[in-house]
Amino acid sequence: MARQPWELKAGVLLPIALVAPAIWFLTSCSFAKRASARDTSPAPIPVTGPDVVPLHTDAVTLLELPDGRQAAFSPGSAEAAVLSSETETTLPTTLPNGNIFVSGMTINAIASGAGLTTLPAGATLTVAFTIPPEYTGRTLGLLFWDSTLDENLGGWIDLRTTLPPGGQGAIAPTVTPDRRLTFSGNFPGTFVLVALRS
Repeated sequence: MARQPWELKAGVLLPIALVAPAIWFLTSCSFAKRASARDTSPAPIPVTGPDVVPLHTDAVTLLELPDGRQAAFSPGSAEAAVLSSETETTLPTTLPNGNIFVSGMTINAIASGAGLTTLPAGATLTVAFTIPPEYTGRTLGLLFWDSTLDENLGGWIDLRTTLPPGGQGAIAPTVTPDRRLTFSGNFPGTFVLVALRS
């Protein structure tokens, strides 16, 4: 039985003129799919110090500290932002009893040269903390430093139950499948991931 021109025999190499276009087509399609999947989530902008970072006006801006802590600004949130790491010793004051410091960061949003206490209507800021493995199974919380409390001396707000004055957001931070505690609201400031004492 005679072979048809399109039939291949095992072990026969195809001429490069036939193979190259097929490889190009397959890799181009594969690359296009990967690129479009990546385009839906912004590439993080690495932040290593308290530098002013311009924010995108037409897309989400994702700032990320070296350990994976993130701040994502929706378009039109502010003109620029500063993301700084916090340690237990750099916080405005000690944490309330029953809270163990895990991680902290301060996020400043800037518009027209001034710091913002709340973002414009409809704008959101999402903070995300990577949960260290040693805190698996622990009850976690997220605290926010509100400088207007106690006659402007300031105090910690537990974002599991309360929002600051003028604050809007989803009460109760959530834990994502990739082990991040996230919270979305309309206010920048100092956020601290805590573990609750048992």
